[in-house]
Amino acid sequence: MDTKKNIEKIRLLKEKVSDWHKLSDGELFLALKEFEKTPRLEVSIYYQDLFNDPKFSQTLLDIYNKNKDVTKLVVLLVSAIGNMIQRYDLPETKGIYEFMLENSNKSNIGPYVALFLPRFKHFESYDEKWEYFMNIKKMSPKK
Repeated sequence: MDTKKNIEKIRLLKEKVSDWHKLSDGELFLALKEFEKTPRLEVSIYYQDLFNDPKFSQTLLDIYNKNKDVTKLVVLLVSAIGNMIQRYDLPETKGIYEFMLENSNKSNIGPYVALFLPRFKHFESYDEKWEYFMNIKKMSPKK
């Protein structure tokens, strides 16, 4: 029963986020804040189709491209996409990799990217990976 409720909740959140052009900045942030929690819930095969959706991940990248300067929103996008890849086998695209790489050294975003980026297939051939690893400890927050 809880799984059915969660599936419906996630589906509705995806629909709301997919219509992000119709939302105010505040509504978009709240919708993404609520959605970001869902891929972090306990892993279940029942959620696989909901989170393994390349079209939806492109929607999240489109949101990023219009909101690159909103740090809190970008952190939510990094977490959502990262968990969708890590926990639900969302296909890693060049666009997703570039999104993560672009934010890898940004203040207050980089530590979240560091949770996911080293596990990316594209990262294996990244020319500056050892320099990146050495800089992770310098990233804020230091708490």
